[in-house]
Parts: sequence; structure tokens; C-alpha cells
Amino acid sequence: MSQQIDELLNHAPCGFLSFTDDGAIALVNLTLSELLGYPRDFLAGKMLDVILPIASRIFYQTHFFPLLKLHGKVEEIYFSLRAKSGNDIPMLINAERRQQGETFVNNCIFIPIRQRIQYEDEILKAKKAAEAAALAQKQAEIALREQYDRAILLSGITQRIRDSLNLATIFEISTQEIRQSIHADRVGIFKFQPDSNFNDGEFVCESVADGFDSAIAIKIHDRCFGEQYAPFYQQGRIQAVDDIYHAGLTECHRDILQRFQVQANLVVPLLKGAHLWGLLCIHQCSAPRQWQAVEIDFIQQIANQLTIAIQQANLFNQLQAELVERQKAEDRMVEANAQLSMANLELQRTSAQLEATNQELESFSYSVSHDLRAPLRAITGFSQILLEDYGDRFDDDCKDYFDRISRNIHRMEALIDDLLRLSRISRAEINYGKVDLSEMVREIAGDLQASQPQRVVEFLIEPKAIAYTDRNLTLVVLENLLQNAWKYTNRHATARIEFGMATDIHQTLGQTTYFLRDDGAGFNMENSSKLFGAFQRLHSASEFPGTGIGLATVQRVIRRHGGKIWAEAAIEQGATFYFTLPDPP
Repeated sequence: MSQQIDELLNHAPCGFLSFTDDGAIALVNLTLSELLGYPRDFLAGKMLDVILPIASRIFYQTHFFPLLKLHGKVEEIYFSLRAKSGNDIPMLINAERRQQGETFVNNCIFIPIRQRIQYEDEILKAKKAAEAAALAQKQAEIALREQYDRAILLSGITQRIRDSLNLATIFEISTQEIRQSIHADRVGIFKFQPDSNFNDGEFVCESVADGFDSAIAIKIHDRCFGEQYAPFYQQGRIQAVDDIYHAGLTECHRDILQRFQVQANLVVPLLKGAHLWGLLCIHQCSAPRQWQAVEIDFIQQIANQLTIAIQQANLFNQLQAELVERQKAEDRMVEANAQLSMANLELQRTSAQLEATNQELESFSYSVSHDLRAPLRAITGFSQILLEDYGDRFDDDCKDYFDRISRNIHRMEALIDDLLRLSRISRAEINYGKVDLSEMVREIAGDLQASQPQRVVEFLIEPKAIAYTDRNLTLVVLENLLQNAWKYTNRHATARIEFGMATDIHQTLGQTTYFLRDDGAGFNMENSSKLFGAFQRLHSASEFPGTGIGLATVQRVIRRHGGKIWAEAAIEQGATFYFTLPDPP
């Protein structure tokens, strides 16, 4: 029986060691000896210090052995033993103290826990990774929610801007909702005073939090703005300052900001055509603030809508002025007809007819003046009827006024048509198929050449450029790009337009990069950021007419096909447009 007990003890799955109170090892089983790398019975009679690292010796003397003597046992204490090789092996120890005669023997069971520690470390790492993933998911959900809320807000602001031609109302709605959305201290619309070289102006509208001063109607003179900052904003650039004291601002400009308690600001230009009309200013007064990219993009989109509103209001005012001028012309006609009726009875009948005509015109003018939101087609229709029925009785001034009205109506109709086209493209279903881009370019080039046969333009078209796209939408892309190239080379006696595949550019898997190059007017690459923006223009509209929405349409079509478009150019050295489209399967 004793031999069986020894066998069980020596081959137990855990280590066993017995030591006396003076630290001498009395018994070690085979499992522990092999674990530590010692021969069988080698450790018997040795002192515990042989297998204890320094840290374990200290722990043994200060905690382990005193607790064992005090309580008679210790359970699940972490302890390291030193192997013969010099490596420390972490152990989980259970010990019990027994009295044998007049002495005490301390029996210990050792369980190696290196694998367990690794498992615990892995579990801890997995737990931290899961917590990090949960945090990231929560942050992503918050970001998506904020993005969704801003999209809804932007849609609402945009609709309200389109529903009104009153700038004061539009500015009030925009400033209030921007401030509430991004939790700013002050949001204001700043308008420059004409002919002040952008050094003078005032805030015409604001929304400001409680506890901060109002900036409304305070005349502001910044003697360094026109020279230092105005050119920057005229290019459509945005200024985001996290802390005005660490942004390298000029002293005079910083003094103006301090005057309004500003510590951080975000400024987006408001352009009226190519002219800097004013600024959309976001102020943080309570503390510095780091502006986020999503906030900047959100404010930029609202600024774009405000720019459209300013342009619409300007067109509205022009139309009103022209209607007043037309009314004056009509009054002059009435006076002339009255004089003619007094001179000749035969002309009285004609005068009566003219008076009736004038009454119709006056009624029409009144209707238009008090119902400016009536459909543009109705305005066009009434104008055409008047010209057809009574045009031979109008003097040249009257006809010129009608021409002005017609031009402005056509301009607004063109803008609306382009916006509708852009909207339809966004919703149109894409029907993929193989499209021969080279053949399509040749057809468009032939149409352009036929429209102006007197121009000498050399077309270099690479053959067999096949893409997998929607034919109708691709036609929109190529027509806009070729019409642009045709338009911006019109000052040249001879011109060249090239189309082909850009093999020297890194290709995206499953897509091919194409190029369209001309040697026309080109543009400044510093302005390229607004090249594909709706209603953004890089050239004078009088020299190169257009609505400024063609490239925005092109970009949207390309993106709907999963591609991208960009351009390279230099002033008077032409421009090259690169775009990617899917390859045939």
C-alpha cells in the first residue's frame, strides 16, 4: 500500500513539496522535480532558497510563511519557482501545515499556471478589443446620427431658402439653425460695404447665445483685411481658426475678433458671381474650438445655398427695376397717344386701341409685380403675346425692355432646367452596356464642327475606347466635356482637341482612365477646388457664357458609375480632364 501511495504521489498531475519550518525541503514528488528540471530526489534536503527567485523569497518570508503559521493553511496564492535552467515558472499554490510529533511539516501543492496566465491575458485583450469595438460602433452611430440630422437640417434650410426671395428672412433662418446645430456661440452674416476695398462692412444678421455681445449694425473697419485676406476669400477658400492667439493672424485682424469676444472662428465666403459679397461667420467665444471636417462641409453647403439666394435676390431686384422702367415707357406711350388723338380724329380710334393695349399692359404689369412667384412660362407667354399683337406700335425703348425681360427669364429658365437635369441624373436608372466612347466622341465632334464650319479645329481621337456604362449618361459626360473644350478654344485661329486612354496613369482595378485635352484658355489650378461645383465659374461669363453647372453634372454621372474625375491646366495653355469608367466584363 505504501508503494502505491508513493507511485500516486510521484506521478500526480500537480507538483508536491513538503518543507520544515527552517526552510528545508523534506519531500518533492517526481512531477515537480521534472517540471523544475532536477533529477529525482535531488532537491530533498536542500533549502527552499534553491528554487525561489528573489521576489518569491521576499514574499515567502513576509507573507506566505507567516500566513501559513497563523492560519494553518493558505489557498490559491500566486508564487514563482526558479527552474534549474534559470527560468521562473509561475505557480498556483495551496499549502497546509501539519504537526508531526513535536515538529511541523508544511505540505504544498503546486499547479503551473503559465498557460492559464496566457489565457487570461488573451481574454483580457479580447475583452478590451470588444470594448474598443463597441465604443467605435457607438461613436460611428453617433457620427451617422449627426450626419443624418445635418442632412435633414440642410434639406430644410435649402427648401426654406428656395421658398423665399427675402434675404432678411433667409439669413435669420440660416443663422439660427446653424448655431443650434453645431452649438456655436455666434453665427452672423457679414456684408462688405461697396467701394471700401473690403475693409469696411457690418453684420446684417446674427444669432448669438446668451451672455455674449451682439455684433449687429456695428460698423467695422479692418484696415488690413482688404490687402491680407480678401483675395483669399475671393477664391472661395475657407478659414478655420481653432485659436485666434495661435493662428498667425495679423494684429489688426486679431484686435477686431477680440472686440467681439471671439476665441475661434470659421469663415466661409459669400460670393455674388465672381465678386466677394460678404462672409458667413461662425464664432466660438467661450473657449478655443477645433473645427471638425463634417462641420466645415456642412457650413460650406449652407453657404452655397446662401450664395444662390443672394444671386436670386439680385435677379429679382433687377426684374423689379426693369418692370418699373417698362411702366414708365408705357406711361410715355399713353401721353403720346393722347397728343395724337387731339391732333387728328382718324387717329382717335388708333389712340383708343392703344389705350386699351396700355390698359392690358398695365394690368399685366400689376399682376407680375404682385405675383412674382407666378410661373416663368406665364411671364414669357404674356411677353410674347404683347410683342406679337402690338409690337409694331412700340418704340425701340419698349422693345429693348422686353428683350431684357426675355434674357433674364431665359437665364433663370436655363438655371432651373440645369438643376432639373442634374436632379434627374441623380435619380436616373443606370443601364450598363458596352459603349464605344471613340465613336461617340467622333459624332459629337462632327456636330460641333457643323455648327461652326468656319472654325479650324483638329480632333485627335484614339480608336476603340470601349467602356461598360449607360450610353445616355455617358453621352451627357462627353457632350459637356467636348462643348467646354470647343468653347474655351474659340479665341484661337486653329485649335486641337484630343481624346484617348491615359495609359501613363495608375489604373484602378476594373476601370480605365480616359482623358480629353484642349489647348484653349485653361485656368488657374489654385481655383480648381470649385471647378466641379454647381454654378461655379473660373472665367468671365461674358466671354465664355454658360450656367456653370455642366461640370457638376459630369462629375455626378462619373461618380454614379463608381469613377472619379479631375483636371490639370494652366492659364492660356489649355486643360486636360481625366475621368475613369468601368471596363467591360
